[in-house]
Amino acid sequence: MDTLRTYDQDILPFPKVRIIERVKLRYSKISFGALKYTDFEGVSSKVQSGAWAFYLPEQRLKLLHARQGKQTCLHKVAKRFVQPTAAEATDNMQARESGSKIGNYFVQDWERALDKSVSRRVAETWIAARRLASAGLGPQVSEIVVVKKLYAPYARRVASVTAGFVQENALELPPGPNADEAAMIVAGVKPDQIKSCIRQPINGYVVDLNSVVGVEPLDAETEITALAAHIESS
Repeated sequence: MDTLRTYDQDILPFPKVRIIERVKLRYSKISFGALKYTDFEGVSSKVQSGAWAFYLPEQRLKLLHARQGKQTCLHKVAKRFVQPTAAEATDNMQARESGSKIGNYFVQDWERALDKSVSRRVAETWIAARRLASAGLGPQVSEIVVVKKLYAPYARRVASVTAGFVQENALELPPGPNADEAAMIVAGVKPDQIKSCIRQPINGYVVDLNSVVGVEPLDAETEITALAAHIESS
């Protein structure tokens, strides 16, 4: 395995990367519009879906929602950037030029987030999650997983590569410390812009790392770039 100097020396060597050929997300037949199940390696499994990622409790696997190899978002506001109408495209352009926000974020924030590759975002969140776990603020993480073909209803079943990592289920752990921003900074992790990772812990642990301007590890550009390349080459 390759090694690098890091903020925390226990973050690397690089984790193992496991390859999964195909994952298919499916809507619930009872609650239409809710992603509740996934076909994972030929087995139907329950899934807990958020706006940016989904978690398979049985496999302890968190994966990014993705389109064309880039992370995507299922929040209703994201649609105006992912698939804008003509009117929304005009509004987006005007907001960009005027420097005004749409909701909590600038247009450029949305554009940067939706243009980020899954390999880059997984590298960022794996390092951040590992630091949080080392500080006792988040569940432990282990191997990274790359899915060659993710099929999802929101992408009209056009396959995309995606990625994620194995992480302990926070609900199966003893209650965590409910970290504040200061504790995260000490651990070497920057909270997301609107601090939802702090406001919405799971069983006291920082788990929700993804957002328009999401959680990131501090002073880690070299490590992020190298780990993203390691994921891409797997």
